This record gives sequence, C-alpha cells and structure tokens, in this order.
Amino acid sequence: MRSSERASRYRRLTARVTRIAAIVLLSVFHFGNAVEAAAQAVGSVRGLVRDESSGLPLSNATIQLVRPDWVSGTTSDESGAYLLDDVPVGRSVFRVRHIGHEPFELEVVVAANREVVLDVSLPLQPVALAPVNVDGLSPTADTDSVPASSEELGIVGAHALETTPGLAELGFADAIRGIPGQEPPDPGNVLYVRGAAADLKLVYLDGAPVYAPFPLGGLIEPFAPELLHSAEIYLGGAPARYDGGLSYVMDLKTRGGVVGGARTSGSIDLLSARLLAEGGVSDRFRVIATARGMHPLAASGLFNEALPYQYQEGVVRGDVKLGRTTTLSVTGFDNWEAVRVGAASPSDTLIEWGNRAGSIRLRGSIGETSAELTTAIGDYAARLPFASSRPLVAAGKTRRTRWSADFSRTFKGLRIRYGGSFDRQSHNAVATTPSDGQATAVVDAEGSVLGGYGEVMAQVGNRVSLRGGLRADRFSSEGHLRLGPRIAATWFVNDGAALTIAAGTYHQLVRPPDEVLLTTPEGEDIQHIPSLTVGRASHFTAGLDQNFGEDTHLGIEGFYKHFSEVPGTTTVAGNASGVDVWVRRTEGDLTGWLGYSLAWAWSSAEADTDTQPDFSGRHLLSAGFGAAIGARTHLDLRFAYGAGLPYSAIPLTSTAQFSPERATLVNTLSTAADRAGTEAAPLLHAPDNPYLRLDASISQRWTPRLGNRVFDISPYVRVLNGLGQRDALFYYFDSDSGEGLREIGTLPFIPVLGVEWKF
Repeated sequence: MRSSERASRYRRLTARVTRIAAIVLLSVFHFGNAVEAAAQAVGSVRGLVRDESSGLPLSNATIQLVRPDWVSGTTSDESGAYLLDDVPVGRSVFRVRHIGHEPFELEVVVAANREVVLDVSLPLQPVALAPVNVDGLSPTADTDSVPASSEELGIVGAHALETTPGLAELGFADAIRGIPGQEPPDPGNVLYVRGAAADLKLVYLDGAPVYAPFPLGGLIEPFAPELLHSAEIYLGGAPARYDGGLSYVMDLKTRGGVVGGARTSGSIDLLSARLLAEGGVSDRFRVIATARGMHPLAASGLFNEALPYQYQEGVVRGDVKLGRTTTLSVTGFDNWEAVRVGAASPSDTLIEWGNRAGSIRLRGSIGETSAELTTAIGDYAARLPFASSRPLVAAGKTRRTRWSADFSRTFKGLRIRYGGSFDRQSHNAVATTPSDGQATAVVDAEGSVLGGYGEVMAQVGNRVSLRGGLRADRFSSEGHLRLGPRIAATWFVNDGAALTIAAGTYHQLVRPPDEVLLTTPEGEDIQHIPSLTVGRASHFTAGLDQNFGEDTHLGIEGFYKHFSEVPGTTTVAGNASGVDVWVRRTEGDLTGWLGYSLAWAWSSAEADTDTQPDFSGRHLLSAGFGAAIGARTHLDLRFAYGAGLPYSAIPLTSTAQFSPERATLVNTLSTAADRAGTEAAPLLHAPDNPYLRLDASISQRWTPRLGNRVFDISPYVRVLNGLGQRDALFYYFDSDSGEGLREIGTLPFIPVLGVEWKF
C-alpha cells in the first residue's frame, strides 16, 4: 500500500511539475513574441553612389529616405559608400542628390530585420552658375564610419589564407641555422614553419606597417567584424605612393566611430569573445575601439583536449576635428598569437609572435589641395624555442618607422597626386640559453630609404581613364636613385564592365640573397649585416570588373612578376604569375562571395652555373555564403582550401661540428644538403598537406525595443573545422620517436554555443 501511495504521489508530482514547466515555457514564448510585436521592426539601406559615365565613386552625395512622418539622411564617403540604419519597415521614398548630376528617386520597401542594397549611378547634369567669390576651405570628409560588408572583405580574405607567422619572411628562421651546431643540419629533427624568405608583401593598417595582422589558428575571423572601412589588395600595378610590396600590397583602413551617441556590439561563446564600442562626444571628437581573443575556456580541456592556439588583439582609433577642414586621426593596433609545440621543444612550449603598430594622420586642405601627413611605427616580435647542443630560445624583433606626406588636387580636369616618404627598418635576432640568459648568437641589420613620387590621373572621353606616375627612392645601401615608373589604363566597356591594364617597377629593402656568417667557434658574434640591400620587382597585371545587375559582381585579374636580388633563392632572379577570380553577391536572400587565387613561381638559373630552375605552385579557394531562413534565422557557411603553401625548415638538433669555412646561411634544406656533402642523410620534403576547412553557424535574431533604443540579440550555434582537416602552421619530424612528420597545433572538430549583440 505504501509503495502504491508513493508511486501515486510521484505520478501526481511529476504531472504537476510538467504542467508548471509547460506554463513557464509558454509564458516565455508568448512574452518574447509580445516584446517582438511591441517593438517596431527595422531594417537598413546601404550601397554605393557612382558617376554613370566614369564609374568613379561620388563622395558627399546626399542620401535620404522620406516618409510622411519620418525622414532619415546621410552622405556618401570617399569611396561612395553610404549606410542608413534603423529604418522603419514599409515603403519609403529613396532620394540621392549630388551637385553636377541628375537627381535620383525611387520607392523602396524595407523588410523587417533585412538589409536593402542600392547602388546608384548618377548621369552628369552641368549646372550653370553665376560667378561667386569663395573665401574658405572645403571641409574634410568625416563620413568614413560605414563598415565594409563581409562580402567585400571576403575577397581580400582569400589572401589571408596564405598569411604566415613571419618567421621565415624576416630571416628569423635562417638566422637560427647559422648557430654553431646547426650547419649542416641533421635531417632527423626538423621543424617546418609556414612561409618563405621570398614572400615580400606589404600590409598597411591606417598607414602603419604590420607583418602578421591576421589570426592564423583558424578559430577567429581574419578581420574584426565591423572594424574595417575598406580593404584593398594590389597584386601589381599599385599607385606610385606605395613604396615596396614586391609580392603584393594590402591596404587596410579602419572606420571612424559614429557621431551622435554611443554604440556597442560584441559576442561571447565557449571559445572566444569580442567587444566593439564607438561613439562621439560631439561632431568634433569620435572614437572606436575593439578587442577580441580566445578566453581561458579554450585552453581548459573543454573540447576533450586543450586547444594549442592562443590569440589576443586590440585596436583603437580616435578622430579629433581641429578645424573646419582639418582632422587628426590616431590608430593603435596590438596582437599576440602563440602555438603550443609540445615535444618539439623540451625547454619551452610556446612559439609566439605578434605586432604592435600605430599611426598619427593629419588630414586637411591647403587651398584647393588635399593633404595627409602620416607618422607611423610597426614592431614585429617573435620567440622560438629549439634545441641545439643545449636548449636555446631565439627571439627576434623588426621595427619599421615611416614618415610620409601625400597631396592631391584637381587642375584643368587632371587629378594630380604627389608626395614623399622616409622609411627606416631594423632587424634584430638573438639566441639565448634559458638557464643563464647568455647570448649565443646575435643578428643585426638595418636600412633606410628616402623617396618621392608624382602621379597624374586623367579622364579621356567618357570611357577611358589613365593613370601614370614615377617614384624615385634613394636607399641607404646605395649612392644613386632607383626609379619606379607606374602606369595604368581603364576602359569602361559599358556601364557595368571595366577592363584595367597596369604595370610598374617596385623596390624594397630586403635581406641579401647570400648572407655570410661572421663567426667564431666559441659562438660570440655569429652574424652581422651592416645594411639591408634592395630587392626589385617588375609587375604587369590585367583585370576585368563586371557587374551583373545591381547585386552581383565578377572580377578577374591576371599578373606576371619578375624579381631580382631577393632572398630565398639560389639565383638572383625569380618569376611569378597567376590569376585571381572572385564573385560577390550583396543582395537577396542568398549573399556571399567566392574567391580563387592560383599562382606559380619559378627561378631563373644563372648563365654561368648548372643550377636547374625551381618551380612551385599554390592555389587558394575561399568562399562564404549567407542565407536568410524566415524572418529571424540566418545560416552562414565558410569554406577555405589551399595547397602548395611554402614552408621553411629549421634544424632543431645536430651532432655535426661547426665549420667556419662553410658558414653560409642557407634558405632551403635542399641547398643545405648539397653543402653538407654525402655524410648527411637525405632530407625530407616539406609538408604538402592541403589547407581544408569548413565552418558553419546558424543564428536567430531578436530586435526588442526599449523606449527609442533598439537592441539586436542573436544567439548562435557554430561549428569550426567541420571536416577535421585544417592543416597546421608548423610540422615536426622526430626520428627518435619513429612518428615521422607530424603536425603541431592541430585542431579538432569544435562545436560552440554563443550569443552576439548590438545596441
């Protein structure tokens, strides 16, 4: 009886708890729907404003959305971009005005929680004006607060796949090979680092040089969301204001903070967190700051094992309006990344690297001339533990300081740009014993360059645009000028297609192709390079930009480059060619991008040697797709594939005796094997595992309103490394363990839960 009474009471209690839970769930559901129904749903409108005949962007165009009881307006920035946010749903009249052009008007329908993309091309309409005497300066444009879309950044992000830690590019790995006991290397214990000494890209962030600006672990997006205003990449044919970039030039520009109030956005999940805050005290001061990184849960073993990657990043930008035409902008950037190497480093467990950069830009007008003065500094530092005859830690640092002045004006229909710059670089690396801090090797190198340029842009008729320029640089290691001509021509085939051909010559400070060790067997001063030398490259590119309607864009660009006097080759000349193809869709229920980059590189054997030309190739594929599912749910997919990425080898241990007579740094293991003779065992081929990664996320957006404030809250589920085949930045071969070549810092399949907000 007691047993049946207990069972009866248990059933009644279970039924009561079930009813209570159902009531609570229904109440929460109805409350959420009530809040959502009470909130006025909003959307947004963004796009570009261009001149119809030339296709060039129109800045300071006036854009308005008008309803009987509501008006919202903004102006386009220097790239012609505009954004109208918090737009009530329903029908509105969309108006665009720009002096000297016909006005544009269209009725648009804005849906709840959706974005409308409207790109407008305005026909010319000359305006006859009576003579007017004007005394004053035109104000500088402070309308660069519009963020670049994910589709726009996705195209440039394809090249972020080949970004490396920077150890090989800056000669850090090569310096380690010069330590006594490391040459000739023992093929039994080798660390492979992604990168090559001949990768001589140039990356700017608001004018500040940075070497490894993107997180490489694959756990965080390459670009901080909503931070960048624009991202441009020049595979060749870059304007004359850029000094360097033998491989390519990437120019990243942050956006200014919003004016009038404050906004914040961010996200947090089981893996990482980010926060962005922006605002302006008045129209004279605005600031934007963002921080992101992986938090301790990622290293706590939550994902079956502690993840091997660590990353932290912070960016801040402030703008102060000093007058009607002058703005002072200050940008600071700091990031740090590390990979746990485990058994490859018995004395220490982290390979780490990072950047610290900043710039101060003064922008304004002098009469009819626009001017921008920039002072910038970029520091790159790395630390690599390894083992020689005793445990050692190698630490390196590169500093680049830059001063530049750029001017532009329009004169009789010609756009004229001119300016100058002074750039100073220093490289330092030291190997120390962790126990006593004693320096075993020291590497120093430095150089500077003073240069100036002039460039003219002209419109020939309605369909052709020409750009020609010349850059002259004097390097500290030489007593003469180096000239770099640049030329480009664009033919607007029709209103939706443009064909561009460009060519130019570029020079850059580099390490010498053949670095000679100055050393003693005791290992005091291992290497000293009195000055960096000058590398040279000639570029030729041809590209097509095609619009299909208002929302789909296709781009194709092919290039050929010839290099001379660059490190990383056994000869003094090298060549590269390839093609980039991208497709971008920015409007509709399905948006996204697809970018593909294919490149080949080969060396030219010297005439008086028997050296055979080397040939290598790599290709990258990056794709991202976003799809709306109903009114609130959104699905995102990201795919990345790469093969043929270069790796540099670092010998970790050696029993060979150091020979000062053979003390020449080598850039590839094959060259090292040739120098070592027949006593050295055959060296392994570099890793050739492809880069393959699939990430997916699904989110649901809620936009409750509190008073006049709209809150955007999106819980999400994200899957990282869905295929489980993401490659590593480092590989290690340990002959003692018998495991052969193995990855360091591999990633498992990672599901995460999180929430994103914006208000």
